[in-house]
Formats: sequence, C-alpha cells, structure tokens
Amino acid sequence: MSEDGTFRKVAQDDQPLFGPRALLFCGFEPATHQSLCAMVEMVLPQTKLVFANQDDDQATLGTLFTEADRRGSGQTESSLARAVIMAGITSRELHEFMAAYRHTGLPRPLWA
Repeated sequence: MSEDGTFRKVAQDDQPLFGPRALLFCGFEPATHQSLCAMVEMVLPQTKLVFANQDDDQATLGTLFTEADRRGSGQTESSLARAVIMAGITSRELHEFMAAYRHTGLPRPLWA
C-alpha cells in the first residue's frame, strides 16, 4: 500500500517484504499440506512454513511467524479463511510463488 492509502501493484525486484522469511497458510485442508510444502521447497527454498490451525484465530502474525518450521502441518481442519500470508521473501519470489501456486489447481486463497 502506498503512503496515500491506495494499493499499488507489487514490483518484480529483489527487495524483501517486511518480516522474517516465512509463509503462513490458513484454512488449507491437511491433505494439501504436504504438496504445499513440496512446492515451496522448489520455488522458495529455505523458507519457513507455518500452518495455522483452529486455535490460532486469536494469535498475532508476529507470534505465528516465530513458530517452528512446518508447525501445524497435517493437523485438523480449520474454519479460518483460506489465505497465504507472506513475509521476508522478495517481490520477485512472490510472483514466482503465486505462478507456481496457480498450477497446483488448489482453490484461490486470499494473498497478504
């Protein structure tokens, strides 16, 4: 978002997004977690993955991003909205990841 409060298109450069290098997956079925992990390993190696679960609806992003790598993977269903929250990756990697995700055939998430 720009300083005047309007959204702008994300550039494709090597400027990292704010925060630690991590992806937070919310609302994904446990059966998809392993394939998501494999895709991320190919596209974004050395990126921490956290899978939010039902008990995380009150947790802050800062707390969730400090959880152990792959925390929540394969756990029970979650009623959280399907979303991918990204931090610390470059905007170029963001575009690469979104393109790879589109090829999975999984339903579209909210992107943040």
